[in-house]
Amino acid sequence: MIEDNIAFVRSFRKILEAEGNFVLQDFQSADRAMKHYWEGDFDVVIVDLQLDGSRNQGFDFMQWLRREEKKRMHLPVPILVLTSDTSAGSIAKCFGLDGAYVPKGHNDAENLVGEYSKSERPEPAVEAIKSLIRRKKSYESKFSHRGLELTPKGEFKYNSSPFLKDKEKMRRILHCLMENAPEVVSRRKLEQVAWDAAIGEGNNLNTEINKLRDAIAELNPAPPVAIETHRGTGYQLILL
Repeated sequence: MIEDNIAFVRSFRKILEAEGNFVLQDFQSADRAMKHYWEGDFDVVIVDLQLDGSRNQGFDFMQWLRREEKKRMHLPVPILVLTSDTSAGSIAKCFGLDGAYVPKGHNDAENLVGEYSKSERPEPAVEAIKSLIRRKKSYESKFSHRGLELTPKGEFKYNSSPFLKDKEKMRRILHCLMENAPEVVSRRKLEQVAWDAAIGEGNNLNTEINKLRDAIAELNPAPPVAIETHRGTGYQLILL
């Protein structure tokens, strides 16, 4: 949780403790959160936009996180924006960064816990957190099949052993194929993913695809997936 109102953090922590199975780590600034983020392993990130009176800090963190996740090939962590900023522009910007939005409204630090009763009324933010965790698990399931998996931290493994380590382009291609399976992925999209640009009519993509096929074929006891070519269209990941 990135929130500079200590009293609010304390109250919200009590609500989560009442729900059980939640551990809340908090940072009082976006800079500190960026510095220490990768030391943890988070299911949901809760962000207040108006840190130190400026909404830029909250947005800066969200933009930073999405850039870093893409660069590290880290599976995206859901973001819940919990803020008193109710402007239409801010809400739209949150959605543009794939963030969920819940207004603080009247639930300030003084009455937040007093008004909340687990048996009477679910706290909207808690319900949003649970929904985001369910969505995260559903998304992560796309990256696991018969021992082949992409961990939340962006590492491919097969039966718990590293797979495609130090093979950056092959990892990016397999990530894209798994994310979009069973759909056919265009050559252009795979080129953009692997090289950050379309590379035209050369054989670079074909070469990487063939190397990826060879690596998959070597998996024991049996390859869990196959890559099918759709001429003139692209490639498709087949789950075996």
